[in-house]
Amino acid sequence: LNNLENLSSKLGNLVPNEMDDVKVAYVPISDSGKIDYENIFVDGKKPFKYVHEWTANTGLQTDGKLLVINVDCTNAPSEIDIEGCKVNDKGPGAWDPIANSVIWNFYTNNNGSISTYTGHIKYSNGLGTLLAPTAHITCVAFTNGSVIANTVDHAPCEIHHIKPSGSTTVLQETVTCSNTSSDDTDDKGNLSISKY
Repeated sequence: LNNLENLSSKLGNLVPNEMDDVKVAYVPISDSGKIDYENIFVDGKKPFKYVHEWTANTGLQTDGKLLVINVDCTNAPSEIDIEGCKVNDKGPGAWDPIANSVIWNFYTNNNGSISTYTGHIKYSNGLGTLLAPTAHITCVAFTNGSVIANTVDHAPCEIHHIKPSGSTTVLQETVTCSNTSSDDTDDKGNLSISKY
C-alpha cells in the first residue's frame, strides 16, 4: 500500500494548470461528511453556478485531459457520504470509457502534509477510479471504474471495472494489486494511472 499512498499524496499535491495533460478539481468535504458544493474549484475556478449542476447539466469536463478530483477530507468526520458527478455530459454511474480518464483521490492535509483518508466512504453513482488506499469504501450504487481501498463493500450494487489508460509522467507509480474479493479470483497486475 505504500506506493498507493505515495500516489495519493502526489495527486493531492497537484497544482491547477501546472500540467498540460492533467485537469485538477478540488472538492472539499464538510464537517457534516457531505460535499461542500459552494467551494468546489476546477483548475482554480468555480465550475458551477448552482449546486444541482454537479449531477445535472454538464457536470465536470475533462477537456481531453486526465481529470483528478482531489477530495479533501481534512475537515471530514470518520464517515463521509458522497455522490459522483456527471463527467463530459455522461451521468453519474454511466457505463462509458470516459471513466478511465477520471481519478477520485481521497486525502487529508495536515499543515501541507498530504495523507490518504483513513475513514469510511459511502459512495454512490461513481464514474472513474476511486483511490483511497487506507480507507474503507462502501459502494451503495453502481460504480463504473476501479475501486482501490483498504477494504471495499459493494453488496447492493455492481462495480464495473474500467482501467485507467493513457499516460502522464508525474503520476507514474508501480503498484501490484491483488483482488481478494470473495466473488472473484485473484487478479494481479500493474496499476497505471494515466490520461485517456
